[in-house]
Amino acid sequence: MTTMARLSLAALLVVGSDSMAAASREPLVLTREVTVRCETDAPAVSLAVADLLADLKRVLGKPARLVAASEAAQIVVRIDPAVVRPERWLREISSDALTITGGDALGAVYGVYAFARSGLGVDPLWFWKDLPPQPRSRIPLAVSRSKSVAPAFRYRGWFVNDEDLLTEWQKPSGQRFIRYPFYEQVISLDVADRIYEALLRSGGNLVIPASFVDVMNPPEAALVRRAAERGLYVSQHHIEPLGVSHFGFENYWQRKGVKKSFSYGSDPDSVREVWRASAAKWVELAGDRVVWQLGLRGKGDTAIWKSDKSVSQADAGRMISRAIAEQWQIVCKADPRAPPPATTTLWLEGSELMSKGSLTFPPGVTIVFADEGASQQMQDDFDNTPRRPDRTYGVYYHVGFWSRGPHLLQGTTPQRVKKVFDQVIEKGNTHYAIINVCNVREHVLGIQAAMTAMHGPWDAGAFLRAWSPPCLQQAYGLLMDSFIPIGPARLLQDGAAFMAIRSRVAALGVGKPARGKLPIKAFDEAIAKLDRIIADYPADQIPPRMRDFYDVHLLTQARMWRALLRCVRALQLAGREPARVAEAEAALEAFLAVRQRAARGRWTNWYRGDKKVNTPAMLQRLRTVRAELSPGGRGQ
Repeated sequence: MTTMARLSLAALLVVGSDSMAAASREPLVLTREVTVRCETDAPAVSLAVADLLADLKRVLGKPARLVAASEAAQIVVRIDPAVVRPERWLREISSDALTITGGDALGAVYGVYAFARSGLGVDPLWFWKDLPPQPRSRIPLAVSRSKSVAPAFRYRGWFVNDEDLLTEWQKPSGQRFIRYPFYEQVISLDVADRIYEALLRSGGNLVIPASFVDVMNPPEAALVRRAAERGLYVSQHHIEPLGVSHFGFENYWQRKGVKKSFSYGSDPDSVREVWRASAAKWVELAGDRVVWQLGLRGKGDTAIWKSDKSVSQADAGRMISRAIAEQWQIVCKADPRAPPPATTTLWLEGSELMSKGSLTFPPGVTIVFADEGASQQMQDDFDNTPRRPDRTYGVYYHVGFWSRGPHLLQGTTPQRVKKVFDQVIEKGNTHYAIINVCNVREHVLGIQAAMTAMHGPWDAGAFLRAWSPPCLQQAYGLLMDSFIPIGPARLLQDGAAFMAIRSRVAALGVGKPARGKLPIKAFDEAIAKLDRIIADYPADQIPPRMRDFYDVHLLTQARMWRALLRCVRALQLAGREPARVAEAEAALEAFLAVRQRAARGRWTNWYRGDKKVNTPAMLQRLRTVRAELSPGGRGQ
């Protein structure tokens, strides 16, 4: 392994360490039956230790044993704020025991997971990457003393957004009372727990657990409570200030037997009542783990004036600023921290209003700049907004993005992640970073790159080299190179490809040609690169434990991308020729057939929730149009 690859592997481990001098003594050797003692009853630490016990079993093949406080143990986990700073850990290995000391509960959690990474070889995203650790008969640990280093960002989080596959993959934990076609069920609490575990293993400390969370609904409240039990900070979607979406507002009043529409301009008292009730509930569920979101947006992630006609577009800056000021007063009364951590996210119209100088914010509120999701590049306000030394700033970045970005397929490259996070760090906007992780599984490459970026300097090329063994490094490079540029800043993502298919099929259905403007030559070149990945896949060179990972996250991704590009290409060339439409139909059929390789074993029913894109319905519409264009069809 090259020096640069080793450096990147250290970045993949996320939490670094400052090594101290080690004594020349016999190593500690962990074998089949490991004993573990946890010297704290903090729930977050207990849950992390339970994960460590499971890790030890996966690696050594036999369950580890949790022992009582009076018993000797090979691994000891404890908290001592006098020795270590908050959210940091100290690891000491003698010939008798490994001791992990956290400065607080999160510090101990990170220490446990850091050992799982470096000592046991457990990848932070192992569950979502289909990548179990390598079984071993013994684990020698050299006598040493090391400590964690501070990450680049204070808050480091995931936003589980547009989680259509996650909500229906396994039995939901309850119903959601929301008039929105893709969020009818509450994600399984067990699935949520796997997400929280992966986030913590990756060094994160903050989560927005779902879209449109209504904590007045017990199954949704359980998502927030469980995250806090895990030691995570919890926050809200930027369309849910203080945890209140327009749907949550309507549900609140409906429970009281009153029908109300969200109307902040003409009926602010009704809105304020719900804000106060929600703030109190969030404090009840998560206490001092809440990072508040402030703002004012419309229903279903739109501008406020689109659904609340009492707020005009011309007066939106003033009204949003007033709402944020009132929300801040509510938060300061509900939350005893001084001051409570709070953010406001400049998304779409918020970015535009900020650029015009139309927004004001209370002192203490962190301003979060967002990328433009389709391009994954920062919006203009990021460059144009003067920074104040007495205010903190952060970033919201889309690893996944519905509807024109990556959603059902991998599309975020480490190079793009690095470019954005380097810009953010250069400006010193490092108080807060959150990434949109969508359904997690499709986006593990972008997620791991972003979490690496949140912890300090790194090299994107070395990251990719460490991501895959030498025999597949060229293949991963080809996959990244096959993403087609469509403009000065954008790459063609699966969301844009599906939109192109839908629009071209609609045109054919009303008697118009389906031709588009995307470059056919670029499609041919991309398909040729994907063909090379598929033809050169060296399955016999991949270690057995890695074969599912590379089958799902490289080979199957390449095959799905090839089928999707062939479908778009055929429709771009179609006038009203049935043969071209049939070619597109066959490509979309291949797409659906190929993705079943990623829906086997524990991932059975993974695509049951494909309702936002709704690929099966898209295929059925394409079949109908092709039949109508065929000889004897209605289109002839």
